[in-house]
Amino acid sequence: MIGWALFLLATSIPPINLYPEEHIQPKWMVSIWVVLLLFAVCLSKRNRPGSRGLPLAACMAVCYICTARPFQNSSVLAMHLCMLMPFVHQAHDTEQRLTRWFAWFAECLLVIVLLLSQCRTGYLCLLSYILFLHLPHTPKIRSTAVIMLALFAIASAFFMKTDSSQGRWFIMRNTVEIIKERPLTGHGEDGFRKTYMKQQAQYFMQNPESEHAWLADDIRHPLNEFLLQSVNWGIAGGALLLLLLFTPLLLPLHCSNKAWRQSLATICIFSFFSYPLLYPLTWFVILTNWISVFHFPPIRTRYILPPYILLFSFFIYKDYHLRRWGQISYLSKHGHPKAMMPYYQTLYPHFQHNPDFLYDYAIESFYATAFRQAYHLTDECRMYMSSYDLCLLQGDICMQLKEYGKATACYQEAHQMCPVRFAPLSGMLDVYLATGNPLSADSIRQIIRNKKIKIPSKEVLDIKRKVDNH
Repeated sequence: MIGWALFLLATSIPPINLYPEEHIQPKWMVSIWVVLLLFAVCLSKRNRPGSRGLPLAACMAVCYICTARPFQNSSVLAMHLCMLMPFVHQAHDTEQRLTRWFAWFAECLLVIVLLLSQCRTGYLCLLSYILFLHLPHTPKIRSTAVIMLALFAIASAFFMKTDSSQGRWFIMRNTVEIIKERPLTGHGEDGFRKTYMKQQAQYFMQNPESEHAWLADDIRHPLNEFLLQSVNWGIAGGALLLLLLFTPLLLPLHCSNKAWRQSLATICIFSFFSYPLLYPLTWFVILTNWISVFHFPPIRTRYILPPYILLFSFFIYKDYHLRRWGQISYLSKHGHPKAMMPYYQTLYPHFQHNPDFLYDYAIESFYATAFRQAYHLTDECRMYMSSYDLCLLQGDICMQLKEYGKATACYQEAHQMCPVRFAPLSGMLDVYLATGNPLSADSIRQIIRNKKIKIPSKEVLDIKRKVDNH
């Protein structure tokens, strides 16, 4: 049980600044550490890990997750709770009275937090869980349950969080347009990040009065795993993901694997509306389901020990550089950008194809006043992703380099990507003032004065105040 508890808690650890990304990378790295160490213990004992302590460990993880809130938004929190729900319910079957009471407490806490999360997909999973597991399994009741789920899905799409639903439909439509460009081959690894914001900018360029402009944001994921794989690897990629997730659900079920199948069904539901594949617990559930399908025989230690040592060594190497990057980035953001530049340079050969590293390196170079280096880094980053923040950063760099034509182009591209934002308009105003173009500057001022504020912030209010006081 201790091993399962360690793994489940590792997949939901709170954000830490040892890594450059605070919400996903720590979960992956710590989870892999736990898996490798547990595997080493299993090899030393010449046995395989059991699942006897998993339900109680899941109850512990639910209590920890509900109290620590270690996720960046409520949807991801709801997703993890829904994945753990079958294992918590399985703990009711134990003979120990104290464990059963603890399981009831954890399940009630889980349901309360799910309801408070206001996650529609979480509500859908909870409703399906109640309908299919706590009602008699007769054909009439099952058909009624399917109709109720369909009605709930339709109602949530059109009557709950209507702005969010419209934004999702807009993202889906643009994503389909990207898929149509290369339906068979796809756009390659990180193809969505390379192409989506360009497609969004093109749409608003052709439809400047679109109602979706108010909802536009910097998008990194289509909120649908099947669409993401179809953009990256073509329709075949989406089809392979469908087979990966749904095949274990269609095969004969063993009683011991019931909770794992129910957890996999939760992943399938969230894959249509969110991004569950970014998290380690999701892949652990998927792999466990496939292992139960094939019933792999035990492998002798002498065959598996060499690749295990190789994998362990590679992970130590990878973890060291990620932690180093996280530490350097943390120090740079807390007042030491110039002092960190040599350390960024030593990491560059290891992460030169990582767009997140290139963007981080570029923005810290900008604050270190290494403007020419920052510009080259943003150019490299554009090879791997298109982003509102990247365009805005490149415009600011060009302003410092006094390359006003390039700065205007960057600000205009950022404005087309997210028309609701004020920062690109402020950047264009600074360019027109610096180049002595009063007519264009007055036009931008008028746009800023008349523009509605979506989310009040200090930066937006400062821009409004600057224009009004002119």
